[in-house]
Amino acid sequence: MNTYMINATENHAYLDLTEDYDPRDKHEGKFIYRNQKEEISIKPGDHFASLTNSISLNSLDKKAQLFNKGIIENVYTIEDKSLTKREREINLARIKDGKKPIKYFRHTLDFTDAESFKTHKSLDDYSYSLLKIYKRYINPVRHFSRVVTELPKSDYETLELERIYIERTLFGRLINSIPYENRLQFILIAVNQFKKADFREIPLADALILLKDFVSSGLIKMGEYLIESQKLIKNNYELFGDIEKVGFISPDIFNSNEELKEDHLDLKTDYIESQSKLFNRLFEIDTDFDSLFSIAGFEIKQNEKMEFRKIFSESSWPIDLTFDNYE
Repeated sequence: MNTYMINATENHAYLDLTEDYDPRDKHEGKFIYRNQKEEISIKPGDHFASLTNSISLNSLDKKAQLFNKGIIENVYTIEDKSLTKREREINLARIKDGKKPIKYFRHTLDFTDAESFKTHKSLDDYSYSLLKIYKRYINPVRHFSRVVTELPKSDYETLELERIYIERTLFGRLINSIPYENRLQFILIAVNQFKKADFREIPLADALILLKDFVSSGLIKMGEYLIESQKLIKNNYELFGDIEKVGFISPDIFNSNEELKEDHLDLKTDYIESQSKLFNRLFEIDTDFDSLFSIAGFEIKQNEKMEFRKIFSESSWPIDLTFDNYE
């Protein structure tokens, strides 16, 4: 038995449910998708969890939402001869060049007795609780860009039981809500504090204490000033111009050669609009950091905590250092 994530968001698999579907009950249905592979990895008896689109109430952005979990009952594959105009043109060109035309296959995955996610439905909730999400914590759906992605069995169990690794989630959400340069600054402070470059050897509980001190020591006030500056610039377009082009640059870089200066200005993390969005996200988590770090309001089971620590024993601290999450 293998375990998989099935991506049924837009432009991936199509999810077809029975007419009597009720999210409170077990249900049946099918996933349908198309590719150039006649053989696929997922088989009858394999376990799955699925992703669908959810429209955010605060924006028009489509967010990935966990929909259901269950067992694949049957898998059917047929050749799909209904090609698009572009596919027909490509195949015609291949035939003229003496190449074989590309074949396309339609795969149908039947499932029964599936259950809907009830407690934690957003994929973002699991950003720090799944081994499969190891880098793009801010945009975790990128780890599931394929229609079918194999999951570690521990990840499927986490999804099946809808468990959240509280310590890691708290640390990750906070550290990844501050600007990129401050994350690098925190890493340097941590190396100096713990005298270790391998963060796998340092308990997250100790990292949380250090992070609390780091965030509280001036970073909050700097964020408040930055957000107010962003509002001021936005309301005075005639004076400052396009806010998306207002940013920060150090004197050393400003006085350096033009090529280095241009490379620096291409980094979107240095613009005030991007920085203020990060601080707004930080304050949306909680502005009362003493309350936040007490983890009040969470029901933490000791056995679950120990199990998560064991699962993530070979994983470093979840600090996102990828630039393309800011676009």
